[in-house]
Amino acid sequence: MKILFLNDKGHDDVKNWSGTTAHMARMLEDRGHQLYYIDHLTGNFFLRCFYRGLGILIGKQVKANREPDVLRSMARRRDREKKRFDYDLIFTPNSMCLCYLNDEKPSVLYTDATYGGMEGFYPSFTNVSPRTSKNGNFHEKMALTTCTRAIYSSRWARQTAIDCYGIDGNKLDVVNFGANVDVSYDEAQIMKLANERWEKKERHLLFVGVEWERKGGPKALQAVRILSERGYPVKLAVAGCQPKLSEEERKAVRLYGYLSKKDDGQARQLRRLYEESFLFFMPSLYECTAIVYAEAAAFGLPSVASEAGGVSDMVIEGESGHLLSADASPEAYADLLERLFLDRGAYLSLCKKTIACSRRLFTWESVGERVDQVLEAAVKEKGGASQQRK
Repeated sequence: MKILFLNDKGHDDVKNWSGTTAHMARMLEDRGHQLYYIDHLTGNFFLRCFYRGLGILIGKQVKANREPDVLRSMARRRDREKKRFDYDLIFTPNSMCLCYLNDEKPSVLYTDATYGGMEGFYPSFTNVSPRTSKNGNFHEKMALTTCTRAIYSSRWARQTAIDCYGIDGNKLDVVNFGANVDVSYDEAQIMKLANERWEKKERHLLFVGVEWERKGGPKALQAVRILSERGYPVKLAVAGCQPKLSEEERKAVRLYGYLSKKDDGQARQLRRLYEESFLFFMPSLYECTAIVYAEAAAFGLPSVASEAGGVSDMVIEGESGHLLSADASPEAYADLLERLFLDRGAYLSLCKKTIACSRRLFTWESVGERVDQVLEAAVKEKGGASQQRK
């Protein structure tokens, strides 16, 4: 299939969205599709600067990428450039790339959230101006009405499309994202790592996130300190950020800072953390789809997480880890972790289930098979609709 891939960033930028867009594009190419790219669809630069300044002036968020004139300028460039390509389908991970689109070819959106699901939920979508709220919801509904099919990475995100915009559930699919790591372990290798983790005297719980507060870092740290008070030799290994901690708090952590996958040395260190840590522990307060849970699963490393947002489609309860409610206390997490500390059989069994779950759900190869089914359905649906119009 010949696919026109629209994106507001560079499609091969591994820093963008934790590398998800780059892996998404590579997944489609690996499936044998021919891709044409229109990157950096952001709209008029001066208009975007104006709206950012307006937000500063009024003390509320004014999101330029939801403004009609910005989106129309984006659409004009998109419509000019797409004339150069002979494509069968339009594909994008950004709903705004579909606004003001008039095209006979089918279009598919594959993303992790709706505007309505984010407003008032994510910190970066709070204190928004009434103007942004109105424009954000208007254009999100426009994109969802325009596209032939929409794929979401979680049931939570899909439900927000139904609840916020009244979109027919029959045009909405759920396909989780894959792990953005290139590793491949067999069951024997994973069980060797799992036994080595169990034998270590000190348990390291791994936290990988740039946003310490949003990802539940303070709650994770409190749970670790509770376990230490109960007599367990445990540390929280923190990568991705450098939280401001007191001297007392620092005793419970090992700080590794931001580790770039583009740097070979830092990538190796991150890989060792995944291999050697006892569990992945990130009880996010607000989350759409955190790829790190899938990355942990690729190392046979079970996760302990919250049910916030779309997490339950990235951590499968009892198969790749365990989940507690988004408002669970540090004590509740400490109790759950303690049970895993004390039951070798349960821990090793969970590691074995985790790598099996990873192969089944969290590789981009397995994701690609399910996405392909949606793309084929979109082409058939659009073709059928065209025939009816004729």
